[in-house]
Amino acid sequence: MNLPAQQTSKLGKTPITELLEETAIKLFAYCNSHKWAGYDPFDGLNSRVFAALPFSKISLARLILTQVMKRMPVNARKLLLVSPSENPKGLAVFASALMALSEIGLIRADDQIRNLISRIGALRSPQRTHFCWGYNFDWQSRKFFLPKFAPNIICTTFVGNALLDAYYQFEDDSYLEMAISAGEFIVNGLNVTKFGNDEICFSYTPYDHGQVHNANLLGAAYLARLYTVTEDEKLLKLA
Repeated sequence: MNLPAQQTSKLGKTPITELLEETAIKLFAYCNSHKWAGYDPFDGLNSRVFAALPFSKISLARLILTQVMKRMPVNARKLLLVSPSENPKGLAVFASALMALSEIGLIRADDQIRNLISRIGALRSPQRTHFCWGYNFDWQSRKFFLPKFAPNIICTTFVGNALLDAYYQFEDDSYLEMAISAGEFIVNGLNVTKFGNDEICFSYTPYDHGQVHNANLLGAAYLARLYTVTEDEKLLKLA
């Protein structure tokens, strides 16, 4: 296992910063040893036991399992053969966090950051024109079913921001190209609900017309940030 290089912290040496540094190194070691994979509260449908059952295609059964796994006081995932897996949104958060820790001088983990970005690229939603991302599990709600890696605005926004962070840190144009493509997915790949002449709401996925305001605001903030790099006026107008 490769631990990150330690630096002289820009925060100075105090008991608090030393504790932060120790905690960051321990957390990095834990996540790295688990290959940045884990469980999610909503990953119950990754159960290989459930997939083998005759009612696994019934929406009510899928909804019940998802909610039971989410709310159980004990973790039954090993029993139901749910394996830890990589979540594109989670990998994006890890990458951005490592870059932030690098910025303040707590750790340096350039190789690990690049590896995380590479894995994120490999986990893009399949058969889509643009770079976009979804969760690493099937998801059943009361209204609709989303298959594993079906793209959504939340995952795509978190990944896009990590890509922009990586572009600024490494000056790698391939990261910017993926970030721009993610913005194009939000603009052209999602459904848009219009309110009057100057207000819109992006859908959560390409498959619905729902209005989830926190997701919409995340997408708008991402387009605004992307504008600061590309100076594409269309992005600013939509944001």
